[in-house]
Amino acid sequence: METHSKETKPASGTVAHFCRDWRVQISAWLLICLSLAGGWMLLRLRDPARASRPFRIGFQQSPPYQYVAANGTPAGPAVEIVAEAARRRHIPFEWILSPEGPEPNLKSGKVDLWPLLADLPERHKFLYISHPWLTNSFWLATLETSDISTPKDTVGRSVLHLNVSATNRLAQAYFPGARLVPQPTNIAAMEGLCSGKADAAMIGGSNADAAGLRDLPVCRGAHMKFYPLPNGIVNYGIGASFQRPDASRAADAIREEIGKMSRDGTVSAVYFRWFKDPSNDTSVIYYLTEAQQRNLYLLVGLCALTLLLVLFGWQTFRLRDARSAADRLNSNLKEASAELAAANLELKEASLTDPLTRLHNRRFFQVMIEAEVTQSLRQYSEPSQDNFEMRVNFPNRDIVFYIVDIDHFKNVNDIYGHPRGDVLLIEAAQRINAAMRKSDTLIRWGGEEFLVVSFPTERGKAETLAQRIMSSFSERSFNLGDSIHIHKTCSVGWAPFPWFVREPTALDYDEVLKLADRALYMAKESGRNCAVGLIPASVEAEYNPAPAEATNGRLSESDRVAVQSIHTAGPAVEVLN
Repeated sequence: METHSKETKPASGTVAHFCRDWRVQISAWLLICLSLAGGWMLLRLRDPARASRPFRIGFQQSPPYQYVAANGTPAGPAVEIVAEAARRRHIPFEWILSPEGPEPNLKSGKVDLWPLLADLPERHKFLYISHPWLTNSFWLATLETSDISTPKDTVGRSVLHLNVSATNRLAQAYFPGARLVPQPTNIAAMEGLCSGKADAAMIGGSNADAAGLRDLPVCRGAHMKFYPLPNGIVNYGIGASFQRPDASRAADAIREEIGKMSRDGTVSAVYFRWFKDPSNDTSVIYYLTEAQQRNLYLLVGLCALTLLLVLFGWQTFRLRDARSAADRLNSNLKEASAELAAANLELKEASLTDPLTRLHNRRFFQVMIEAEVTQSLRQYSEPSQDNFEMRVNFPNRDIVFYIVDIDHFKNVNDIYGHPRGDVLLIEAAQRINAAMRKSDTLIRWGGEEFLVVSFPTERGKAETLAQRIMSSFSERSFNLGDSIHIHKTCSVGWAPFPWFVREPTALDYDEVLKLADRALYMAKESGRNCAVGLIPASVEAEYNPAPAEATNGRLSESDRVAVQSIHTAGPAVEVLN
């Protein structure tokens, strides 16, 4: 019995100790799980998407980014971009017309957010402003005949400027002794300057502002001079009211989503819809922000590596392997430099422009074509489907794709070298561009091929542009430099979109592009120096049966449509083969 008692007491103590340890471990894990769950719940509750009531977003008449429609609803690129970002983040919102401007409405809590607010230092005392998603530069503009060159010269003179709160404040700061004359738009300020109604004007230079200044009739032929205002670059973020605590989180979430929209092309599409140009300040800001973040990381890394270098230098007096440590440090510095070079290369590759001809490239085509196709299909859906004759005869609803190929271009490279071939490509692009309308778009399609997107137009007149393009090549020789002049011709293949006018959506634009490419091949097979257009053999959506030897999936829709060809001969010239 004594032996049994000695054996059972330690066992009982071990079990009790094990149970205590087990309970401690379970308690620790429960505490960790509860902490994680509490943190997750806190983040969920702070998510602006779970707000109990919609965020009130104010707007006013502030062109070119905000407009008030006739029915009092908001419009403009800033409205579309902010609304789309809020929808993507599931943030509830409603628009509130606020003609008094952002400051009084945000300060009083009448509105919670403002889509576009200039980041002025004095505003941070009573408002929250997110990181910028748009920037603008301001310039002093005068006529060349004026004796005004700097803001100091405007004392006692009249200066026009946009009549919104931010520009009013900037104008007062830059031109304290001038007679300030507010204008409803940036365009009105420039028109007033060109017509002589004022001595100078403060002009915004953003991409959106510049779009409205490109073709002002009153400013044609005017000789202007511009002076960049000191510290005249102003950032614009999303404003939030201090009266609602979660408004700042909503502003940051919307601004973050706008960054994603700039990378996926949504912002470019909005800008193209409003200004016919996908370039925008938002993309530049976000690319610059990413580059600055990468540079900051690299700077931290370089500082760390520099510290290591100092430490290794100190160790040279104590360790014989200091040289090998320095070599490793130099290797790390080279890797950091390579990462910086790769980051800069990534920014350059985001360009939408062909570097040789300065034309738009295929990436730009993918951005702009959806809007053109949507507009054409919308017009074909009006009026009703029952009145087919009205739909067919309604003018200027078609898109015509022209693929232009320089005949025997390889011979130029072989005989004169690729630099001369590049000169020929640049001049060919200029001639094609001169033959087009202002509403048409010219794209460097690849190699010696160019794509002309003609819209709005009519398929019945498509042959005319093809003739003009061929004539632009044949009207005079190409100057390749060093007294080298050669004659060149081109081949053109074209096809209209929509293909079937009774069923406009039966064939998408990619298939019509294949038909234009097929037409170009037919033009080359016909001896070059000609244009071939393909049009549908029937207005109905009809397809030829696939050949018996063709396997399923090998033929696209464009390979099976019934077509008629229109052959246009080019002018006779002496051609270098």
